[in-house]
Amino acid sequence: MRLRTSLALFACVFAFLIARARADETVKVTITVTVPKDTPEKANLYLAGNLKEVGEWKAAGVKLTRNDDGTYTFKADLPKGQTLEYKINAGDWDTVEKDSGGSEIQNRTLNLDADKDEKITVQSWAKKPAGGDGKVSTITGNVQTHEHFTSKILGNERTVLVWLPPDYETNTAARYPVLYLHDGQNVFDASTSFAGEWRADETATELIRSGKIQPIIMVAVANAGAARIDEYTPTRDEQHARGGKGELYARFLISELKPFIDAHYRTLTDREHTAVAGSSLGGLISLYLGQQHGDVFSMCGVMSPSLWWDNQQLLNSIESDPQALKREKIWLDIGSAEGPSEEATGHVQRVQKLAKILEAAGMTPNQQFTSRTYEGAQHNERAWSRRFGEVLQFFFAKS
Repeated sequence: MRLRTSLALFACVFAFLIARARADETVKVTITVTVPKDTPEKANLYLAGNLKEVGEWKAAGVKLTRNDDGTYTFKADLPKGQTLEYKINAGDWDTVEKDSGGSEIQNRTLNLDADKDEKITVQSWAKKPAGGDGKVSTITGNVQTHEHFTSKILGNERTVLVWLPPDYETNTAARYPVLYLHDGQNVFDASTSFAGEWRADETATELIRSGKIQPIIMVAVANAGAARIDEYTPTRDEQHARGGKGELYARFLISELKPFIDAHYRTLTDREHTAVAGSSLGGLISLYLGQQHGDVFSMCGVMSPSLWWDNQQLLNSIESDPQALKREKIWLDIGSAEGPSEEATGHVQRVQKLAKILEAAGMTPNQQFTSRTYEGAQHNERAWSRRFGEVLQFFFAKS
């Protein structure tokens, strides 16, 4: 009787030890993560998952190690026999990984039946992670970054951002109209802006998904810093001792950038599907591009244009011969509070004068061109972002 009891007790202890050994058994897991090109170099990334070893779905579960080649690595011993479910983020769920079109993805899964060495690729972020400066990106959707895009014509380089419409990856037979935007640092991302952002990515996404505009590609061309004034002005202003490289900038857009965009993305390359837009000096150079290069651009967005430049040279040129602009579709606007009272009045008057010139030339208001004055609107990105959706609908409304 004692023997049977001892054997039973031994069997229980043995089973307990086996179960405990199995519970303590782990596998070595290595996950190497390739991230989108627009991920800031010093971004902090994390793996968040279902197991307690990775934080039980806390966003900042386990910090990843950045490698010299720009990839990130997760390494851990995890319980054998479990299934790891996880996603990559930058420490909060607002930055969680998305698919190439900016849509949600299913949790990644890994069966922990043996040691694992996995390689994964993050297609895009819900919002781009912060860089070393701590600024959080506000980019929405699928934005491709081309850093150090070099111009032989201008002798400098800049960043070019290409925003792709939500269906770009799934509707592979489609080709899209293209809108080129100046001051590209301010177009999509508050973290790169020098004065605020236009929220062009969020606005276009909303309008496309609601069926108000057709899907488009937007190309945000960063300015070249100190060269901005020279490149965005068609003539030299002796009072400011600056300017006059606008035609070189036009050649850069037409001969260097546009061929690159057309070769790497599914664009509609003809003038009927090519637009350009900008604000302030960016509005001035957009108007110039419509006047001088209407064979390339059929639509020009002229927002709060600096028509005062060089004693109104461009405005006077159009007044003397408006014929070149008659084949364009032109958005023209101004805010009533763009500067001190007298200065703001002058800006409004010049824009209204241009509208009268276009109408006198035979262009139909609200069809071939539209002119708006926004009461109380100032000369800043916040004001331009509020009306950018109207620009998109004027150019790209679904027929």
